[in-house]
Amino acid sequence: MKRKNKKQRKRASEYPMGKPNSDYTDTESTTTLENHLPHKISSVYKQKKKASSSLTFYIVQYPILFFSIGMMIFNLVCYTVARFCVMIAEFVIDGLSRHRKLRLKLKEATTYGEWLDIAKRLDEKMGLNKWRNEPNEEYAFDEELLITMSSRMKNGLQNSDLNSLCNILQYEVCKQDFAGIEHELLYSRCFSGTKHSIEEYLSLVDRSLDFVAESSQLSKNEKYAIFKQISMTYGRTALCLSGGATLTYFHLGVIKSLLDEKLLPNIVSGTSAGSLMAAMVAVRTDEEIRSEVFVPDFVDHVRCCHVPLQTRLKNFYNRGALFDEELFRQEALWFCKGNMTFLEAFKKTGRVLNISVVSNESHSKLKVLNHINAPQVTIASAVVASSAVPFVLPPCELKMKDELGNIVPYYSAGKLWRDGSLVSDIPEKELNQSFRVKYIIVSQVNPHISLFFFSPKGSAGCPPMQRSGRGWRGGFIASSIVQYFLLDLHKWLTFLRDMDLMPKIMDSNVSNIWLQSFAGNVTILPPNPTIGDLTRLVTDPDKDRLDKFLADGQLYTWPKIAMIANRYKNEKKILQLLDRFKN
Repeated sequence: MKRKNKKQRKRASEYPMGKPNSDYTDTESTTTLENHLPHKISSVYKQKKKASSSLTFYIVQYPILFFSIGMMIFNLVCYTVARFCVMIAEFVIDGLSRHRKLRLKLKEATTYGEWLDIAKRLDEKMGLNKWRNEPNEEYAFDEELLITMSSRMKNGLQNSDLNSLCNILQYEVCKQDFAGIEHELLYSRCFSGTKHSIEEYLSLVDRSLDFVAESSQLSKNEKYAIFKQISMTYGRTALCLSGGATLTYFHLGVIKSLLDEKLLPNIVSGTSAGSLMAAMVAVRTDEEIRSEVFVPDFVDHVRCCHVPLQTRLKNFYNRGALFDEELFRQEALWFCKGNMTFLEAFKKTGRVLNISVVSNESHSKLKVLNHINAPQVTIASAVVASSAVPFVLPPCELKMKDELGNIVPYYSAGKLWRDGSLVSDIPEKELNQSFRVKYIIVSQVNPHISLFFFSPKGSAGCPPMQRSGRGWRGGFIASSIVQYFLLDLHKWLTFLRDMDLMPKIMDSNVSNIWLQSFAGNVTILPPNPTIGDLTRLVTDPDKDRLDKFLADGQLYTWPKIAMIANRYKNEKKILQLLDRFKN
């Protein structure tokens, strides 16, 4: 055998596991190029990174950091005062309003039907219906284009012009946010809906879809091809459930509201504690959700945080986290139907579950687990990994089922996994890439985030009290002050992040907790958390607290139902027709 020359021996020592594949382009990997570099090259890379920090940086970084933090504290105080002023102004205006009793009844509604009846009465008494019939004065959508398309669809239906309707549906109207009609501003001027021109247009799209589906001039294969193309351009809707410790039980009310109105999307995503709620939905059919979740004895299964304080302190002393991951997994098994895998859940319910995790390795990126890229991974282990918040749960292994059904460790691009919300609470890009998701409903309960949502002109189903729903919350000056300090806070956080001045938790920049995107096309927010809520973030809710979460979740979802329905109903019909002509 030939002895290796010096150059070959050197190359072998640099690549002990074989030369890395230069074509490696796995976008779902949670390691970066640096992890694949040989040891010597990696060391040089790190030294260059370290050398890039100049002497000036080490001298002035802390003065700049403390100055920036001081400015942020100042902005935070001013923002809080301004929000309080807006709240006082709204309280005074509401108290002087002739319609105060009706608004109070709106908050006391127990069903969506009751809420909608009161909302329609408010629209009528406050004169908000007038806006729904007026020509468009908002920048939000192109009413002229909408009326033109509505007229063409009317003519096509009246003349039974199949070719014209197919062209309109395939190439013109069935697109994301066509003519800007999905803008929330169009639903924030009244309580119960939007402009009549938009509602008429959506009705015509629905009728046109039915006309094409029932036409005898097209074969089943031709109809399937048409609806396949329409579905591709229209996209899918997903429900994203944020983290937020035990505040995530607010998601129960959101889920129930959407389920009752037949608006619960088949694509569900959950991050951190929200993954527990997402898993609970994805492994159950609609009937099972009603019979197992929305029942009085559901509270008996809410035990994920039942560990006594003494044990928590012991865990924290020994392992740096309050809870034990294996005990947490055992308590999560009821929510996840035992050790059901992503693929098993999809085959059972047809729901697409997505759970966000991040590898514990350096510079790791988000991985969104689902039945396509992690079919044999158990959902319970994914929930625990996604809930592994620093100091609360330690990073843990993912588990999978092997060919014999045994539970074994799952090693992909990392051995230990943790909370994905440190990188991305709402995996919008990943959902779009994998499932063509173009419309996202977000239930956002993170207390450090929900407090900083502010809609100066009102939100869907919640118009401002001033100027018949066309004013600014608390008046223009108060709203502008709130927006100014909110944007200034964002500016300083961005500055600290871009200048590498923010501290890191487990190699994740702390600024990501605030600077990432937390909103969707529709964002459902809970009432502001109380001091009691914040002190019980890691305490299982009792029945009374669960009932309040459920009631609040429904009450704060109902104003968004009209906006969600106007998007989702046509999508649902397209999917039903696609399934009908598939075979």
